[in-house]
Amino acid sequence: MPEEPSKINAFKRPTTELSEETEIDIGEGKHAVYMVRLAAKTDEEIVKSIVKEVRDASKKALTSEDYAEIGRVHFDKDTEDVRYYDLQPDSQPITAQIRQLYETYCSYLTGKQIRVMFHEIIKSMSPTLVRPSGAVYFIPYVHAEMVQKMEILSKELAAYGITDYESAFESIPLIDADKTRALVEVRFEEQNTRDVDRTLVELSKLLQGTDTTTKTAAKYVEQVRASKEIITKYEGLLNKEMSIARMKVEVLDQQVRKLVEKVAQQPLISPLAQEKKAAEPSIAVVVPHPEQTQESVAAKPVLRAPIEGIAVAAPASPEAHTVVGGFTVIVPKAEQAPRIEQSVVTKSDVKVDDTRVFWLSLSRFCRQRLI
Repeated sequence: MPEEPSKINAFKRPTTELSEETEIDIGEGKHAVYMVRLAAKTDEEIVKSIVKEVRDASKKALTSEDYAEIGRVHFDKDTEDVRYYDLQPDSQPITAQIRQLYETYCSYLTGKQIRVMFHEIIKSMSPTLVRPSGAVYFIPYVHAEMVQKMEILSKELAAYGITDYESAFESIPLIDADKTRALVEVRFEEQNTRDVDRTLVELSKLLQGTDTTTKTAAKYVEQVRASKEIITKYEGLLNKEMSIARMKVEVLDQQVRKLVEKVAQQPLISPLAQEKKAAEPSIAVVVPHPEQTQESVAAKPVLRAPIEGIAVAAPASPEAHTVVGGFTVIVPKAEQAPRIEQSVVTKSDVKVDDTRVFWLSLSRFCRQRLI
């Protein structure tokens, strides 16, 4: 469902829409052009200026005196109040229009929000874009019930429209014929090729960079998994092997594997944090719990990290205790380092040494996700 209307978005929309020039003929070959421009944006408020510019017939500004701020609109982020200031009388029509649109957007969803919602629902039904410019999709029959519900919803929403613009969502059943199957196959291959080529360009840039995160890598791993799943669905639907699509996704899979390996080789702590750590090498002492004292001192216990993820950082207070599995990490008061940037490791293995803690990379986890 779309997000509930918020006052800050209700303020941004009309002032953005009116940022386009509004031109009025004032005679003698001159035109007054009214514009809404961003004047200031801070943590406390957003300020938009209403600017008037007088132009001659050649659309050029006359002098600096013919360009002036004639009004202002302030949005207070704390109180969510809007204040309107008319510095000159001819700003009143503009501020009145902003006020009217603001009040409307505080109560109504926009057509764009509804379209985004419909597109998200369509995206979840494994669609194939039949027309390259959009708006026409092939959706497998297994989703017929949802398509019918969307048709009903679009018709009911028309009664709540406050403009003359009309939208429609309509479905047309297709005949299961060889020609229909051939059309769907061709369009699916084209769509898959476009998606893969676009993703390969993104991966090329990421492989050349140094700031790729595990979250980014996981997103592409999931994309490959979803692509393979959709190909399998269409192979069953069309009763034909999609060899070209599989070949394309296999190339994409190889590039994603390279990205995963690159992320796995990146340090989990930033270079700046590593410098701070090198300056104060003694960070923690690992002390086994009483119930583990009977184990061999020479043994190197391996602790499994929880799936939800774990964070590694020096505790905030001196001599604080951090429990990891069956061990307590104690940070000595005299040698405690300043709090540094935390690195979150998901689904990783933790090996505890006598004096240091090693955090293994995500390479094994990511390889499992790629299978």
